[in-house]
Amino acid sequence: MDARKKLKVVSIVGFGGLGKTTLAKQVYDKIGSLFDCKACFSVSQRPDMTELLNNFQWKLGMRDPDTSRTRKVDDIIEELRQHLKEKRYLIVVDDVWDQPTWNTIKCAFPEDINGSRVVVTTRVEDVAAAACQNDGEGIYKMKPLSEQNSRMLLLNRVFGSKNDCLPQLKEVMAEILNKCHGLPLAVITIASLLANKETSRKGWESIRDSLGTQLATNPTLEEMKSILNLSYMHLPAHLRACFLYFGMYPEDREIGRDDLVRQWIAEGLVSNLDGHDLEDVGRSYFNELINRSMIQPGMICNEEVVSCRVHDMMLDLILSRCDEDNFVSVGYNYNDMARLHCNKYKVRRLSLSSVASRGATYAPTIDICLSQVRSFTLFWTRLPSLLLFKYLRVLRIEEKSQGQETTLDLTAIGQLFLLRYLHVTVSCYVQLPAKFEGLVYLETLDMPRAQLKSTPSDIAQLPQLSYLDIRMEKFMCECIGNMKSLRSGNRW
Repeated sequence: MDARKKLKVVSIVGFGGLGKTTLAKQVYDKIGSLFDCKACFSVSQRPDMTELLNNFQWKLGMRDPDTSRTRKVDDIIEELRQHLKEKRYLIVVDDVWDQPTWNTIKCAFPEDINGSRVVVTTRVEDVAAAACQNDGEGIYKMKPLSEQNSRMLLLNRVFGSKNDCLPQLKEVMAEILNKCHGLPLAVITIASLLANKETSRKGWESIRDSLGTQLATNPTLEEMKSILNLSYMHLPAHLRACFLYFGMYPEDREIGRDDLVRQWIAEGLVSNLDGHDLEDVGRSYFNELINRSMIQPGMICNEEVVSCRVHDMMLDLILSRCDEDNFVSVGYNYNDMARLHCNKYKVRRLSLSSVASRGATYAPTIDICLSQVRSFTLFWTRLPSLLLFKYLRVLRIEEKSQGQETTLDLTAIGQLFLLRYLHVTVSCYVQLPAKFEGLVYLETLDMPRAQLKSTPSDIAQLPQLSYLDIRMEKFMCECIGNMKSLRSGNRW
C-alpha cells in the first residue's frame, strides 16, 4: 500500500497572531485544485457541533443540507462520510481548541486510500499531537518572523515599499519591531497605526514609548493585547463605538458590510457629515477600520471589500473593552443574563449565543436588566418577551437551525416604538403584527428566508423604511414599489 495515498492530517500549531490561519489558507488556495472536493471552516472556542457540521456540509456544496436542530450529530457525520467516500478531499479545520471537539470532527473523514489531506490549526500542542496521532512529522510549529521579514512587512504597510524608510526613523523602527517579537498580527497592527500617524521621529517615538517593555521576551496573550489596545486607543472617537459593536458577533463570523452599516446607523453611531448619505459615511468607517487593520477583509466584489472577519485576539480585546465600558454584554445562556442583572450598570447591548443553555428557562426576575437594551442579537432559538425591550432599536435573530414547521412569534414588535432595524435569518414561519403603525422609525426589515404567515397591511406606509427583503403576496408588490423612502431590497 502506498503510504502517500493514506489520509494524512497536518497540524499547524503556534501562539495567536503568528499567522496559522493565513498559512493554512495559502496551502488551501495553492493545492486545492488537485483534489476532488475541498472545504475550509472555523471551529472556535464554543462550537455548536450541529451548526458546525451543517456549515461543513454547506462549504462542501452538499445540496440543501437539513438544518433542523432535531438532527443528531452522528447522522450529520454519516452524511459527510458518505459524501467524502472514495473522493480525494482537502479540508482545513481552523482554530480547534480541545481534543473532544477534534475527536468528533475527525469522524467525518473516511480513511480511503486516495491521498486525502486534512490541515488543522490550533494554539494547543496537545490538540496538534492528537490530530496527527502523535506523528511528530505531521506537526508544523509556527515560528515568529525574522527581523528582516518583520521589517519588510512593516515598511510595505507604512510606505508601500519593502525598502523605503527615512534614515531618522530606522533606529526607532528597529526598537518598535523588537517589541513585536516577530508576531505578524502585532507588526501589521503597529504598522497600520504608524501609517495613520505623522511620519516623524517624534511621532514614532511616541508609539514606541507607549508600548513600554511589552513583548520583550516570549509573548503572552496579555502582552499581545497591549499592542492591539494601543491601536484601539488611537482610533478616532467616531470609530471606537463602531469597532466595539463587533462584540455583538460571535467568534469566526463573516460579517457583511452593508448589513453592519445599517446596524451602526440604527444605533446612531454614524454621523451625518455635511449632508452626506449615511450609508456612504458608514462604509467609509468600515473601510477605515480595515485600513487600520482592526478588522480583516473578507469577500471582495467589484474591487470593494463587502465583508470582514475579526481576528480572535482582536475580539478578545473588543469584549474586554466592552465589559469595561458597559458597551456590549455577551451571554451564553440565561444564567449569564441573571449575572448581568446583578451588575450596577444597565445592559445597553446584549448578544446571546451558543447552545450551552439549550433547555434553560427564562427567569422573569431578570426583566429589569433588559429595560435599557438598545441592540439585541440572538443566536439560538429561545426568545424572551420582546415587551421587555421597550427602548430597542436593533433586533437580530440569527438562528440557522430552527425547524421549518416552527413559528416565530414577533407580533410584539408592534409595540417597540423605537425599533429601527429588524433582521431574521430563520427558515421558519414568522408571525408579524397585523399592522406596523407604531414603527415610524423602522429603516430595515430583513427576513429573506422566513415564511410570513401574513404581511402587515400598512407595510407600504412605513415612512423611514429604506431596506426591505421579505417574501410577500404579489398584490403588495405594487404598493411597495411606490415607496419613496425605499432604497434597496430583494424579494418583494
